[in-house]
Parts: sequence; C-alpha cells; structure tokens
Amino acid sequence: MNTPGNWAILQPHKDLEILIAVALESVQRICYVSNKHQQLSQLESDHPTFYWQENPKNKTIRLAAQQINQFFLSKRKTFDLPLSFHGTDFQKLVWTGLMKVPFGDLLSYGDLANYIDKPKAARAVGGAVSNCNHLIVVPCHRVIAGNGTIGGFGCNLHVKRILLELEGHNL
Repeated sequence: MNTPGNWAILQPHKDLEILIAVALESVQRICYVSNKHQQLSQLESDHPTFYWQENPKNKTIRLAAQQINQFFLSKRKTFDLPLSFHGTDFQKLVWTGLMKVPFGDLLSYGDLANYIDKPKAARAVGGAVSNCNHLIVVPCHRVIAGNGTIGGFGCNLHVKRILLELEGHNL
C-alpha cells in the first residue's frame, strides 16, 4: 500500500499561488502553481510511492504555510522546516549551500559554485538550481546571472521578481 501524502495551495501574495506537498512529516515540494492539475500530476509522477490528498490542516503543511506567510509579511528571513530532498548528491550539495545564503544577498552561479567548493561547476550548479523543488525555502531566486541581470528561473521569472522585490532588489 502506498504512503499517504498531503498537499495544499497557499496564496501568500496576490499574484502567487504555491503548492505545498508533505509526506512522512516532511516537505516534499514547494512550487509555484501555474496550473493546479499539471502540478498535481507532476507531484504524483515524481513521488509515485505516495497517494496524494488535499489536506490544508496537516500539521507540517500548516507550519510551512505559517512560515511562508511570515516571509511574505517581512516577519521571517529564514525557515525551519523538515525538508526531503530528492536529487543527486551534487544537487543536494547545491541546495544545502543555497540555504546558507542570507536574506537579501544575491550571487551568481559561479559564486555559488565557489561557495560549495566546486569552482569549475557553475553550469552544473545552474542545472541543480533549476531542478530544486523547494521554492522560497531553498532561495534559488537569489541566484542571478554573472553579469548582474535577473537571469533565469526554473518556475517563472515573474515569481523570481516578486521574491527579489520582497528582499529589496529591483532587477
């Protein structure tokens, strides 16, 4: 039998909906919702050992929602959530490194590669950043292009702009 997983949609900003998915008391995914059905289908595909049901009252979902709402109200700069990372060891190294980048700081892919002691891996760092499934909590939005422009973003540049503006940047 599959393990239960819970999900809920949060709207911490008027132009932003976020899907929070939790299983085994750990956050499996936090992502931008452009199409709810597509996101749920992707969640089921990426985590087939769980059966997913909507449950905004789940304890871990409520904790994540509380912390994300505090972030959007400028009352929180760091997160304390149980996260499950699904990726390669290198991706996990990148994501863990990103979580140490302070609120309001910006860095390039090359800077992040240096920070995790992989100075020749800027392109691979870019790939890992784009594959992160923990929006906001793992602050991929803080990574910009080496020339100082906004660069890309795995889910949506509109979302990246919202998050950067929240942290005091206007790129």
